[in-house]
Amino acid sequence: MTLPYFDLETSVQTGFILSGLTLYPAIDAFILMFVVTDYRKAFQNALKTFSSRGSRSHSPPMKDPIEHNKRDIEKMNENLKYYEKFVKKIYILGAHPLYQHSFVDFFLQNLINRPEIPETLHMNRWAAENEMKIVRKRFSMVKCENCEVFELTSAFLYGDKYLTFDEEESISYVDNTGHLTSAGLKLCNPILRNITQELMRTI
Repeated sequence: MTLPYFDLETSVQTGFILSGLTLYPAIDAFILMFVVTDYRKAFQNALKTFSSRGSRSHSPPMKDPIEHNKRDIEKMNENLKYYEKFVKKIYILGAHPLYQHSFVDFFLQNLINRPEIPETLHMNRWAAENEMKIVRKRFSMVKCENCEVFELTSAFLYGDKYLTFDEEESISYVDNTGHLTSAGLKLCNPILRNITQELMRTI
């Protein structure tokens, strides 16, 4: 190596410099792993915080034992007391059988693979009634003079079972999200018509 301005000539061994440069990819990989690890820890902590907040913000299911969410009943009564100031009548949809998740998919699979036993897809009345006990008890604790709790269960009750589909048309009464389909609502028309007529008389 020559330094012309100082008229100096020197020789430097560059082997160790080149060796050091070859270490860069390995060092870079270690740095990347540390950074990714830190990001993963930060993400996990943020996820835990979000989950804990979310679990506190959601009310327990209506069918949970009442002693675990008595505060929910008190809150319900407070809300109803507020709305009573502005309306003459409050209609509350009461207990209803809890359908299987993604029922339409379940219904179609069984209809295709086991067409000879469709009746087994209906809900056992006594099992459904047992699930609705706590829900009905919770609604019985509602303190509201202008409230009326109504149910649609009678529209689906047939002997010792709750119907989940039309056997003649092979049409489900409930969709994959647990909501009633147009066929299910058709069964409820007499009940809803009576409520509508009663409501019109109060206007």
